[in-house]
Formats: sequence, C-alpha cells, structure tokens
Amino acid sequence: MKLARGRRADLLLGLVQEKLLDRAKGLSSKYFPRGVTVALDVTKDPYYGRSRSKFVTGSKAERGPTRFFQFLGAPLLEKTCKFPLGLKMLEKEWLKDLDKIVIKFLTEIGKSIQIGLVVLDRGFCWARVVNKLQQAGSSFVIGMKRSSGVKKVIRAIQSHGNRPGQAFSVDGLDIVVRQLTGHCWLVEGFKYGSPAGKVNLVIYRVKGKVKRNQKRKKGDREYLPFVTSEDVGPLEVLAIYGKRWRIETAFRQIKAVRGWTRTANAQVRAWLLGVAAVLYASWVERNFLVDRNSRQRGDLAQEVHETDDTAPFRPQIIQRRMRENYYQLLEALGPELC
Repeated sequence: MKLARGRRADLLLGLVQEKLLDRAKGLSSKYFPRGVTVALDVTKDPYYGRSRSKFVTGSKAERGPTRFFQFLGAPLLEKTCKFPLGLKMLEKEWLKDLDKIVIKFLTEIGKSIQIGLVVLDRGFCWARVVNKLQQAGSSFVIGMKRSSGVKKVIRAIQSHGNRPGQAFSVDGLDIVVRQLTGHCWLVEGFKYGSPAGKVNLVIYRVKGKVKRNQKRKKGDREYLPFVTSEDVGPLEVLAIYGKRWRIETAFRQIKAVRGWTRTANAQVRAWLLGVAAVLYASWVERNFLVDRNSRQRGDLAQEVHETDDTAPFRPQIIQRRMRENYYQLLEALGPELC
C-alpha cells in the first residue's frame, strides 16, 4: 500500500526521533540523572516557488522567501550538550493545535528520558499550552507576551521605584508584587488565560536593546516578563532562558551540513534534515566530554573520557568532514528510504 508523502515524512522523522532518543537516553541517565532541560522551537526551511503542499506555510520574508517548510525541534540545553531529540514537520494552521502538538512531543520524549524543565519562547505563551503543561505536572519557563495585565504590572514597578525586599499591590489587579532584587520582581498566583490558571510571573529589568547606528542612552532599560511553574526559582529564570539561544545554534549547525534542495516533496525535505540531525547528534555525543590533552587537531570523532579532571569545552565543528559523512549517509540510506 502506497503512503502519502506527508505520511511517509512523518514515518521517516519518527525513525530519526527513535534513534536520537535512544542515544540521548544513555547521555541523560549518565550525566543528568535528575532530569534534563529541554527547549522547543520552530525552525524554517525556505521554499522558493508555489506549492499546494499542506506542509508549505507562508510567513514574514526572511532574506527573500516568504514560504517555508517548518519543523518543531527539541534539543537538550545542558552545558555544551545541544543534543537534538527529535523533529516534527508542521502542517498549515498548526497553531490551532499548538497545545496538543507540544504535549504530544514532550510525552514522546518523556518516555525515553526524564525531563526536568521545559523552556519555551513567547510564541508558545498561549493559555492552552500553559494549562496543558500544568496538568501534566511539568516544570516550565516561558517568555511572556506583554498583555494588558503585564503592562499594568510593569507600570506599577516603574512608579514604585527601586526598593528591594518590599511588596506592593497593583490597582485593578488582585495581586501583590514583591521586589526580590534591584532587577527582579515576582508575582505569585498570577492569573493567566481562560480558563484562568495560576502561574508565577517573573519580571526582569535589563539594559535596553540598541538599534543599529544608535548609541545606548544612559539609564535605558527594558522589562522582560516570564511565566514559570511554582517550583522554578525566580532568581534563576533569566539565566535559564538565556540558554535557549543554544537551540538556535543547534539548528544553524544542523542546516549548515544538510543537503540543499528546491523540491516541494515533504519526504525529501524530512529526509535531508533528519539525516543531518542524526549526524550532528553523533558529533555532539562524541565531543560532549573530552579530555583537552588527548584532543587531536582535525579529529571529527573523539573518545569520551570519564575522568574526574575532564572539563567540558566547545570544540569547533569541522563542517567539511561532516558534509562528507553526511553525503555518505545519504547514499547508503537513500535506496532504503525512497
């Protein structure tokens, strides 16, 4: 029985995810027995042309194209271990089922490794997603959009002044804001969404962004809101969320070694990105903990040492070698997958 291209793409990425989770299981149980930090994010594969494929979605122009194949990815965010755990190809109108997609993806990952914390950006800050995570008992840190309630809290913080250790109420909201440090505020039991769920609202004051060709003004600050589960320490939120940029690095390095194509065939797109993810994961696993003294220049695969004096480091990816291995994998797996 011949399967549709979309179904074959899902099966292929399912096999990729199975291989990735099998290898990540050994890493997590050995080095992170208390659970790992996992981030979810969407990466885009540009498509030049027009297509009726249910996997080609329109979006804002990014360096030219306005149509993309979109994949939901989940790497580890532990130290230098940006190990990919799986990929999901997203269909059009996927935002309507965002909560179901997120929970299903995390459930599949949770069957193989223990998830200690989930980190999401503002694009996932939907009430349905937050409620589902709470129902599943997950610990989470999510970048918060500036809703009307959050804006009221920020204005109250600005008018109250810098008074660490004190608490104050907000007009029109049944909440109490506590200033923990000179740059961090906490609102416990903040009601969010409909039906309303209670979360912790953590707000940080940081240096404002500077646009190109502009100088930073003295005292220029901006406020970053986050929603978290109750078990996440508010003073750790900014450092945790800052690690989320590692997922962008992982996606960029995966796409740097994959094969390029202009096809609208979802199976081919999934195949190329999936094989690149497996190859990148093998590199991460082999270079996660390496003795600096034994590392040889130009080695792609290196032995993992388990000595007490071993220190993690960030070895440079040798993309030429990875591309060679990548195309060898494509030639070996191509007949079986097609």
